[in-house]
Amino acid sequence: LDYSDIQRPSVNYMPGSGRVLMLGGNRAGGDRNTIDTYNINTFGNSFDFGDLVAITDHNGSCASLTRGFCLGGASPSVSGFMNYIQAVDFASQGNASDYGDLITAGKDNAGFNNTTRGVNGCVQVSPGATNNSIDYFTMATNGNATDFGNLTVARFHASGFSSNVRGLFVGGETPSISNVIDYVTIASAGNALDFGDCLAATSRSAGLSSGVRGVMGGGYTPSNIDVIAYVTIASTGNMTDFGNLLAAASEVEGASTSIRGCFMGGYTPSILNTIQYITIASTGNAIDFGDMSEGSSDFAACSDSNGGLQA
Repeated sequence: LDYSDIQRPSVNYMPGSGRVLMLGGNRAGGDRNTIDTYNINTFGNSFDFGDLVAITDHNGSCASLTRGFCLGGASPSVSGFMNYIQAVDFASQGNASDYGDLITAGKDNAGFNNTTRGVNGCVQVSPGATNNSIDYFTMATNGNATDFGNLTVARFHASGFSSNVRGLFVGGETPSISNVIDYVTIASAGNALDFGDCLAATSRSAGLSSGVRGVMGGGYTPSNIDVIAYVTIASTGNMTDFGNLLAAASEVEGASTSIRGCFMGGYTPSILNTIQYITIASTGNAIDFGDMSEGSSDFAACSDSNGGLQA
């Protein structure tokens, strides 16, 4: 038999299988409403998934097992900063839909999640200005965000990551560059508490987690850096050195499974199209994974198997 003539059965998407969404961003050819995707468990390049409701950059993100969410950001098509929550179904390639609104319109925000709640904070509400508010929404039900509490220090351009219990906001700008790490218990609303410090005052870095370790990569100190550092989310303390990115860059984005973390894009000041990866449980330098369909910075990324979804 010539098996080359036999069509293989189709492979259906399985929730939690490692699908990554890259949402909007400042692309090499201009700001985009593009959604790109790839599978974090399989080396290779990203490809087109669909489009956001509006051109969006400087946005945040989080995800449930079935949906990715684009949080806030800036858009010329809606005259500036947005309070949009946009939802994307992981299972079917297609466009985002309107989900609801954040409490505060803003950009350069950070998001994370557990299995039920998405959390948003560290928002720039006007050029150079921030507030200390944190808001949240229930990811299974369309609707607007609700007040969660306040940060220990108002700032923007932070990174975020989480376990199923805790979420962390890391670094940022006040507008001075900050080394503060805050944490909240996602299931119960309340004010953030001090967790520890970054290796150095850092903003515009990527965040990702396995559910046990939280990792930040790259950033601005005020020059671009290639540093990767980590914390154990369940215990407070300062960050520890993990390794290095392939190149010093800020405005990088991160996504992960419980095993592998990927860093995407960034600004060097050239706009990068690189996807690189680490094994989260073991320290070391990042390794080439593949390429984005187009170089991008100041976008948001999420996965269907991020640390906040790990039981």
